[in-house]
Amino acid sequence: MSIIQYDYISPNCLAESMTADSASISENRDLPGTINFTLKSDKPFKSVHVTISTANNTLEAKHISYTANRIFVSNETTQKIQCFISNYTYPEGGDRWYDIGPGFDNQGWYRPGWEVVAFKNEADTQRVGFYIDNTKRTTEIRFRSFSDVDIVHSG
Repeated sequence: MSIIQYDYISPNCLAESMTADSASISENRDLPGTINFTLKSDKPFKSVHVTISTANNTLEAKHISYTANRIFVSNETTQKIQCFISNYTYPEGGDRWYDIGPGFDNQGWYRPGWEVVAFKNEADTQRVGFYIDNTKRTTEIRFRSFSDVDIVHSG
């Protein structure tokens, strides 16, 4: 069994370490000696240092960095919630309503400046929104209810 050890630096620059077995990582072997995988986390992160070990050897460590100007969103309710993020500072980005689930999408939304972030329920009977300054920072948003939205900036 392969073991994957990954250390990451969270947006507030706290170093943390986690271990996952290969069952939680989707591996794709493209070339001999190369493994591509998707790392899932319940927290956004700025960088990841990954070491992949098998019974026979340890593969080269891989360092993955996430850039600033990202917005990560997590739905921490049991309701179906949608999120809208404007694209004023990045016109190439999508500006439609997206279903959001628990945990964070590690890709996030690239937005390098002021944007509108809004949430609505499935019936579109409740909405809440905010202006977010995402210039040179990473923003982590946890939706808990229409009266409890946690917004944390770093960078």
